[in-house]
Amino acid sequence: MTLYKGIAVITTHTKSSHQTAATSKSSTDADWIKGSLVLIVAYSSLAAFYILQTSTIKMYPAPITLTSLTCLSGTLLSTIMAAIPDHKASSWKLSWNTILAPMYSCLGAFLVVLGLYATLWGKKKDKEKKSSMDHGISQQANEINLENKKENEIH
Repeated sequence: MTLYKGIAVITTHTKSSHQTAATSKSSTDADWIKGSLVLIVAYSSLAAFYILQTSTIKMYPAPITLTSLTCLSGTLLSTIMAAIPDHKASSWKLSWNTILAPMYSCLGAFLVVLGLYATLWGKKKDKEKKSSMDHGISQQANEINLENKKENEIH
């Protein structure tokens, strides 16, 4: 899958590819500054996101819900950012000649999240079952202790 629109970065060594790369080299040199600034902003934003996420997880009682909301907001922001440079509806239409790798990727991500949720749900049920069994055992132990105390008081 290619996400880059511009001159060929990795090419077969033909005469025409060298000419294309040489003529567009001066235009790509000017983009180094813009690209560097975009990378600095991206990594700074990622660092700020991790810092904010850490403090939010400490305060928020449901980290799984918070993670799901974070993924949803990331998806929405990515969709908006992808729609800005290419906002024509015709370029977003799926057809049979379109590679459906992104759709399979989204389906795979959904199945992974669903599997994680099912695992966590099962662990929670096991924990509840264990705690109810422990509660029942401790209740029985308390009843036995009370009976022993009553028998000791009688004797």
